[in-house]
Amino acid sequence: MEILVETARCRHAAVAFLGAEAPDILPMKRGDTLVVNASDSAVRSRSTSPDAITTYLSHGVLVYTESELHAKVIVMSSWAAVGSANASLRSRDRMIEAVVVTDDKTIITSALTL
Repeated sequence: MEILVETARCRHAAVAFLGAEAPDILPMKRGDTLVVNASDSAVRSRSTSPDAITTYLSHGVLVYTESELHAKVIVMSSWAAVGSANASLRSRDRMIEAVVVTDDKTIITSALTL
């Protein structure tokens, strides 16, 4: 999936929590959109890394916060992934996660409106 993310023209993601390594796990570029739970409690508990957010912002990513976010949805130019994984080493290396990847245009359009 990392190759698909790197080659996509347009990236939009809603990922509840970001580990410090999130920019490597979920690379994004200028103009891409990221929604994350960056609430005080998420940052205090280290569920969301302020360093990761700073890195995304320095790369020109549009970062928004939603304190009740629990979704994990990534939409690229021609596909979408919906699943349980956060952008963290814990999700990548330790947890048993599930993700569905689709190129169904109806699902991609629907995911963009969330």
